[in-house]
Amino acid sequence: MAAALPGGATPLSPATPPLGGPAVVVLWASWCVACRAEMARLPQLRVFAASHVLKIGTIQSLIDWRREND
Repeated sequence: MAAALPGGATPLSPATPPLGGPAVVVLWASWCVACRAEMARLPQLRVFAASHVLKIGTIQSLIDWRREND
């Protein structure tokens, strides 16, 4: 595992698609009640992200990127 960068950031694997800036990673579990409530707000998160020029990545988008670039 790579050493943390200043501010505690951890560099991503070279196999990870370029994000073009900082990223927040949120993991949800389908069995978690709080996670399910958060997942239900994904449409609102997409609107917020679009209005602030932020990207939202999903596991599926990562899988698709890896299939195209590996």
